[in-house]
Amino acid sequence: MRAPGITLRFAGLALVLVLAMPTQLDAQRDEQIRQAQQAYDNFETGRALNLLQAALVPEEGPRDSLWAHGVHLLAQIHLEEGRDRVARSWLRWARRLVNDMPLDRVVFLPEVLAASSDAQSFVVAATEPPANAVQTAWRWSTGSQDPEGQGRLEIQSASPDVTLTVSVGNRPSVRPGDVLTLPTESHEIRASAQGVPAVRFVREVLPGVTTVVTIGLAPIAVAAEPPPVVAEPEEEQPAAPVPTPTPQRPTARRDGGGKFPIAIVLGGLAAAGGAAFLLLSGGE
Repeated sequence: MRAPGITLRFAGLALVLVLAMPTQLDAQRDEQIRQAQQAYDNFETGRALNLLQAALVPEEGPRDSLWAHGVHLLAQIHLEEGRDRVARSWLRWARRLVNDMPLDRVVFLPEVLAASSDAQSFVVAATEPPANAVQTAWRWSTGSQDPEGQGRLEIQSASPDVTLTVSVGNRPSVRPGDVLTLPTESHEIRASAQGVPAVRFVREVLPGVTTVVTIGLAPIAVAAEPPPVVAEPEEEQPAAPVPTPTPQRPTARRDGGGKFPIAIVLGGLAAAGGAAFLLLSGGE
């Protein structure tokens, strides 16, 4: 339990009174945060929690410094009452919406400052899919909520023609349209489809809130290869006539080409015959 801190309580109330001016876009939301601060200062933490949770609906007002004050006041109440996991979940959820949301380092306790910084680091380090692959919305329940109660996670498919395979935490098979009741904390979600890159991301489940995650995985468009170019058949040209070879007379070869030298042999025989005739004539 928190100890009475008059300086802290009045500083927080003064800040809310300054921020909750008529220039705010949603006067009802501002009034709820102001009343929550007053209830906290009066140690009516249950009432303060109900007012804050109703005032933090993202669609019902700007996510400005007053909204950030309500988030940190909600986390401070949970931390003071020993619900660290719930406080971290709310801060992570808020940091996903406004990662650089302001934090008054004078009004809030050091534990809140550290938890808010840790939540910011957690969100920055987390892997996020492309913006068109996952859309997140929230449905708030009406009435008072158990601060440690469970929340809900609903999975939807944005592409009915794509068969999704989804797992949440240690639940290996979650079908689109399923609504899971889960403890308040960060839950890892994995989704894949045939021919589509798988995505993995984290979303928070909050008490009394249904977190609606719509997954739209579209197949990757692959450029079609151009059809092969087929060349038109060319017209056949008539074949050119093959010239008839002219027969050539055999010629005596002077090299050792393999033919017998007939002219030389005939000349040699004639010379030998003449010599023999002369010899015979002289002997008579």
